[in-house]
Amino acid sequence: MHVSCSKCSIEDILEFSKNPDEVFLEFLVRFDKGLVSEKGLVEGLTDEGIIRSEKEIKKMIGKTNPEKMIEEILFSKKDFISEYKILKNSEPKMGCKVEKLGLNENISNYLKELKIKQFYKFQEIAIQEIVFGENVIIEAPTASGKTESFLIPVIERIKKESNQGNIFAIFVYPTKALARDQFPKIKKFTEKINVKVKVFDGDTKIEERKEIIENPPEILVTNFDVLHYHLWHQTKFSTLLNSTKILVVDEAHVYSGIFGSNVHYIIKRLKRICKTKLQFVAASATLEDAKKFCELLFGEKMQLIKGTGKKGETDFVMLFPSLRTQRKLMVELTKKITSENHKTMIFSNSHLNAELLAIQAKKQKINIKVHRAGLMANYRMSVEKQFKEDKLQAISCTPTLELGIDIGNVDCVISSTIPVNRLTQRIGRAARKGQKGFAFLTLGNDPISQYYKNHPDDYFEDIEKTYIDPKNPFVEEFQVLAMACDKPISKHELKEHQDIIEQQIIKENMIISNNRIVPNFEKINSILNNYSIRGIGKSIDIFLNNKKIGIEYYQLH
Repeated sequence: MHVSCSKCSIEDILEFSKNPDEVFLEFLVRFDKGLVSEKGLVEGLTDEGIIRSEKEIKKMIGKTNPEKMIEEILFSKKDFISEYKILKNSEPKMGCKVEKLGLNENISNYLKELKIKQFYKFQEIAIQEIVFGENVIIEAPTASGKTESFLIPVIERIKKESNQGNIFAIFVYPTKALARDQFPKIKKFTEKINVKVKVFDGDTKIEERKEIIENPPEILVTNFDVLHYHLWHQTKFSTLLNSTKILVVDEAHVYSGIFGSNVHYIIKRLKRICKTKLQFVAASATLEDAKKFCELLFGEKMQLIKGTGKKGETDFVMLFPSLRTQRKLMVELTKKITSENHKTMIFSNSHLNAELLAIQAKKQKINIKVHRAGLMANYRMSVEKQFKEDKLQAISCTPTLELGIDIGNVDCVISSTIPVNRLTQRIGRAARKGQKGFAFLTLGNDPISQYYKNHPDDYFEDIEKTYIDPKNPFVEEFQVLAMACDKPISKHELKEHQDIIEQQIIKENMIISNNRIVPNFEKINSILNNYSIRGIGKSIDIFLNNKKIGIEYYQLH
């Protein structure tokens, strides 16, 4: 730990194995013994690559004019400044006037009520292509109007095709929390146009489920876990899905790895039961090689539409904590930023680190709360509401808030080490209303962080690949069984899975009945019930004094 006096030149480095008060007492003892340096220590730290020289930092800053708060952080001599830059967003290209697009009169009138007179160019293109029936990927930053770019054409199609009494479109979100966060925004729009929208997920009450089954909405908001469960169980709800014409998948970048591989098959299963050919729309803020990935995910040719949105400039700093822990650095940054009345999100990569950071921050009198998976939904919603209403200065969170949950205005994002495309997603939370934003990447003490400390340019090139593997034998075997549960397999179909089908017949997991392949539920019921499409095991509810306080997940190995 680096200890120094701002009024004179004395400074020292001490081992930070105790609390700050004990370190300071040790510093005073060393000073009394004449062991504290009065000059030259900073030069030595600079020579050893522990901190940057003022000359190097000034060169980084160049002709930019950072705020005093940022300057103090850059020249604090407490950490190694790996990178400083200003992130600028190009001005979004404007499209046509609302009235020029020939939309339903009710849609145009409501947009006028919202004081929307003109679309962004990417919105104009997306609306036109979706109305024409094309499969599209909408790639645009957070809060740039992606939702409107697929919601408006879906409503337009519903009004044109008079689809009352049937599900016309399914909007899929990766989490219940995000779906329920977006639902009010969607509902507010659809109600004005006399289009029904409902949420169907694990939290939907029995009365609401009955209402959906008896009077299906034109737009259904759900997740892939629900679709998977109801398809293979052949529930009443699953029979409503066969009228679907459009499947919209928001936050498409989430569907990577085992989860994405399972989602690929759930989409394939939905295609099997639908009466007409499905149209697909994907939306994402950050998706590397979006066209190739989405075409594999959906199994269809897709058109990529890229857009930008209005956003303020963001000061970005990459720091390496040479003289203290990563958490200590993140807490100090939080204190400094919030003391300037900047609302801040601090991202940790684990539940434990999020909790420990909040504990240490509270000791510094920072108004902060934790938001992470495993906490009760009503508590997380309360944290979101308090932050949105400016009753909370900071949130210590995990990737639960990387996605588009609305928490209002954010000025600053502090993140622990994460791949650059996920960092972009996090940073996208700041300066969404056009104000000046701040973003900090705090590196850790691991070998990868050590490398990025000295090679920051490489960090921005090392993009985490989004991938799926439909030929994963474990996933393919399970999903073929699920397909047979959804609907008997005719002998002429699913030729690409013929080997798997034959193996399952030999194992007696499937049987041939009336010239069709059907599941042997007696043998496969436990397999189906214990499988998780997200690649995790069963969830365990945690209780304290007969009150549910959280959830823990167990990995399948």
